[in-house]
Amino acid sequence: MTRHLEVLAMFRRLELEGYAPVSLADVGREMGLSKPTVHEHCQKLVEMGLMARDEAGSVQGHYRTVAACPTCGRR
Repeated sequence: MTRHLEVLAMFRRLELEGYAPVSLADVGREMGLSKPTVHEHCQKLVEMGLMARDEAGSVQGHYRTVAACPTCGRR
């Protein structure tokens, strides 16, 4: 669970820095994780209602934070 929250916090940080939508590659690069590993964490965070797939455009593998989360600073 801790790693899920770290991934969520990294997505939020990148969103605040102007990356939108944030890709699996962006997060993987920042955290030293592979895209498949980041994807697994994102799938769980989507199930938990803390993230959503960004379906805008034709680019796949982009996500965004959606819910209040004290760890990631979103209210």
